[in-house]
Amino acid sequence: MEPERDYRGLKRSLSEFFGKDYTDLKISVGDGPPFEVHKNVVCTQSKRFKWALKAQDHPSVQVPILDFTNINRNYMEAILQFMYDGNYTVQEPNYSGVAGWIEYHGSIYILAGSLAIRGLKELVVHKFHQLLREDWSDVRDSIFNLLPSLSPGDKLLRPLLIKTAVERMGDLLGDKRIVDPPKRGYHAWGDIVKAFKGDRAEKVEFQTRLEARAERVLVYTCGACHEDVEMVLRSPLSNTTCCSACGTKETGENWEKVMKAGENQVV
Repeated sequence: MEPERDYRGLKRSLSEFFGKDYTDLKISVGDGPPFEVHKNVVCTQSKRFKWALKAQDHPSVQVPILDFTNINRNYMEAILQFMYDGNYTVQEPNYSGVAGWIEYHGSIYILAGSLAIRGLKELVVHKFHQLLREDWSDVRDSIFNLLPSLSPGDKLLRPLLIKTAVERMGDLLGDKRIVDPPKRGYHAWGDIVKAFKGDRAEKVEFQTRLEARAERVLVYTCGACHEDVEMVLRSPLSNTTCCSACGTKETGENWEKVMKAGENQVV
């Protein structure tokens, strides 16, 4: 059987045990009964679960209970679903439309960070890549609502949101609600403007490098094979250079003579 099919089969079999046989750990979230899970499944994927279990696990306790009453039950169910199935579905019926999905997945991302589940964070970013392709009018406000909740040091979702905003800077500048955002969005707007300026500076620098290279690229005719070949001028000119078409070696002195004879054309 192919390894990928083996993996899918393993995940499918694993998902069938969520909340069922051989559970040895409970996770309480306040409302409703605790989730019954397996230590080896959840603690190997979350350092936070692992540390919490070490703090509470005791030989006299047959099935330890981890208390996470500060986490919404629907969010926790989605997180555990990912741990068993490699994916999750939207568990909150009140969320609909692009803006609602961005809020929901953003909340999952923040919780994945606090629970130290990197694989889940990467999955959420993948989902965001799809969501950010939707109608910009639905995405715009959601970005500003979510950015202030993300850590300034976040390396996955935050850069993606800022990059998306930078790409739509023209639309942002035309919206007074965004140019003069509420207090909650001030530092997000500052980061976007900073990234926009950096992006422009990088493009200018890249263009300058291209122009500088163009000034050093000559088209010459090789004396051996008579093919027109591009040559990048190097300093000093005395370096031996090789024709890229036939391999014939020429010295910098020969190139200099050709240049003086006007047989080269700068491109």
